[in-house]
Amino acid sequence: MIYATLRNKNYNNTKVTDNVTEITDNVTEITKLQKNIISILNLNPEITSEEIAKELNTARETITRNISKLKSLGILERVGSDRKGSWVIKVKK
Repeated sequence: MIYATLRNKNYNNTKVTDNVTEITDNVTEITKLQKNIISILNLNPEITSEEIAKELNTARETITRNISKLKSLGILERVGSDRKGSWVIKVKK
C-alpha cells in the first residue's frame, strides 16, 4: 500500500493523508488472455491468429490487438512472412 501526503492550500500546513490504490505509470502487466496466447504460441509457433481465436473462443480482432500489444512490449517477435513465418517468445512470462 502506498500513502500520499497532500497539502491543502485552504488550511495552514494541514496534511491530508490518503491511500493511493492505483498506480498506472510505468507498470506493465500482461492479461490472462495474453498469457493464454503466449502458451498457445509456445506450443505451436506457426499457428494463425484465426486458429488462436477459435481455440480461445474469442474474436480474431481481439487476438490481433493483444498480439500487437505483446509485440510492442517486446515479448513476441514475428520471424519470417505472415504466411510462412513463426512467432518467437522473447521473454518468458
